[in-house]
Amino acid sequence: MASSSLELKWEWPAGRTSDMAALVKVQSIKPASKGFFGILASPSVANALPEATDVSFIFDEQGPHNAGQVATVRLPGVEARKLEVGSWAAIGLLESGRVCACVQAAPKVNVEELRRWIAGWKCPADSN
Repeated sequence: MASSSLELKWEWPAGRTSDMAALVKVQSIKPASKGFFGILASPSVANALPEATDVSFIFDEQGPHNAGQVATVRLPGVEARKLEVGSWAAIGLLESGRVCACVQAAPKVNVEELRRWIAGWKCPADSN
């Protein structure tokens, strides 16, 4: 397992399809800091996301992408609400795995079944 956390960037799919899918286990979900006087939540700030939420997770240790790596991503609230701490999820990645473009809660089955499920998973078409 790598010693530092990987920081992913969120981007809406905008008609793009993900390069890869990864199975992750959600570690924490918390509202993002709004900065001094809420300045970071201002719609005029280029990186502002609606209801910005910081999510940390760990990639499946047996997965083909970033195996066992801890990562964080700042998601819009509408996407973060799909997830639960301690549960598995699927994420769609772009740009060599540095950009997260979609998330989906995984079915409530054992991890071996999830590993088979993620192999055929695609980002939902309407993930925004």
